[in-house]
Amino acid sequence: DVDFEEAMEIAGYGKFSAFVILVSGLSLCVPMLSAMDVSYLLPTAQCDLELSSQRKGLLGSAYFIGIIAASHLSGFLADTLGRRYILVRGTSLNVIVYIFGSLAPNFWLFVLLKILSGVLCAPVLTAMMPLLGELVPRRRGP
Repeated sequence: DVDFEEAMEIAGYGKFSAFVILVSGLSLCVPMLSAMDVSYLLPTAQCDLELSSQRKGLLGSAYFIGIIAASHLSGFLADTLGRRYILVRGTSLNVIVYIFGSLAPNFWLFVLLKILSGVLCAPVLTAMMPLLGELVPRRRGP
């Protein structure tokens, strides 16, 4: 009879663990890009979308509003449906929403798509961290 920590020690750290960390890092690029892209887009969007200071603030916070709105449900779904299921679908759907967001013709549709992007990134962020933590033996942690 072997407990989880002993099984982790026996299995060791190998190619699978390195692969999961690599894929996780690439998957985290989508939420990070979604969080930071507004700072690059605002100077151009200010003219195209006729942005006031209030609208700039709303646009900058829309993504985070989506994350906050979906964070509790995301944790529940990751635990019940499985982390891999949530990660694959959340990342795939977010890429699609991100592409549509780049083609948004007006301000309100862009804000709506940024909120939706945050809603879709929340499951990725809440499922990724425990998944990575499970790959590391307890002796390597705090």
